[in-house]
Amino acid sequence: MQWFEQLPFIVSQCIVLMSVFILKTLITRFSDVEPLHIFAFFCRQLAEKVNKPDRNSERQQVISGLVSIFITLPPIVIILWLFEDFVLVPELWQAMLLYFAIGGFGLKSKSTQIAQAIRGQNNYKAKQLAQSMLLRKTDNLSPLGLSKANIEAQILHFLQQQFVVVIIFLSTDALVAICYRLLLEMHHQWNVKQPDFNHFGKPIRIVVNLITWLPSRILGIMLLLTTIGQNFLLKWRLSRGHFFVLNNDFLVHLFALALGTNLGGVAMYQDKKVRRVSFNDSAKPSDINDIANANKQVLTLQLFTIIIGAFFVSLAIVS
Repeated sequence: MQWFEQLPFIVSQCIVLMSVFILKTLITRFSDVEPLHIFAFFCRQLAEKVNKPDRNSERQQVISGLVSIFITLPPIVIILWLFEDFVLVPELWQAMLLYFAIGGFGLKSKSTQIAQAIRGQNNYKAKQLAQSMLLRKTDNLSPLGLSKANIEAQILHFLQQQFVVVIIFLSTDALVAICYRLLLEMHHQWNVKQPDFNHFGKPIRIVVNLITWLPSRILGIMLLLTTIGQNFLLKWRLSRGHFFVLNNDFLVHLFALALGTNLGGVAMYQDKKVRRVSFNDSAKPSDINDIANANKQVLTLQLFTIIIGAFFVSLAIVS
């Protein structure tokens, strides 16, 4: 009975979601500028004002990062929440907020362009394209390094900017989804991998990791299910050590195993080497063919997500 009572809401959410997906897919073909780039600029300017790693202690930097979250997010969310009462068509308001919340639509096209540039030995173009989607420095990356970085970006962008947003939207509403996306944008701008944000970015990293932990494990299990018949149990045994860790290593490790390539390792951030966990070390280094395979794997996960969503909608209708 409860399912039946919620049916109009579930159907409405699904229609809004599909409409936004179609609209944003079409718009991205003409412009890949994310609508939250202004908020990202604000986050960078705020950090320049309050983050002083050369003068403040580690504890002061952590407190500054925490305070920055509270002075940035609540005012925006309160304004959006109050404005919602003046909207005559709630579905249009939900669609607009979801449009801002969801992202990562131009990644497949850009990944293909990077692969083509590497194949044509136009490394400068490949590095420029990669820099627009990566936090790390790309100037010194080899073709293999560019391939690895792009593959990691594909799965993480899909997780953070689409999969988590969809789960939050369908389980709550678009206001909560845009709230998460703003937090994610803060996390990207104040990422602890950058030396200047080692301590300032810790609070937002913990918040985002807590939000994405369960969706990351769900997506990882979905990825694992797509490898049934291809050393399924071995992949689980190799990756399960990351399952309860508060980061995305479980998903990235499974992605490396599914593609049969090596991911992770050392990367340059603000001209400084950051040693990260390396995944699937015994496999071959990533190359341009793996970029295409990663594209296909992400597309499979997208279709898997749609099928599961359709199943639950059907279950609601039958109930």
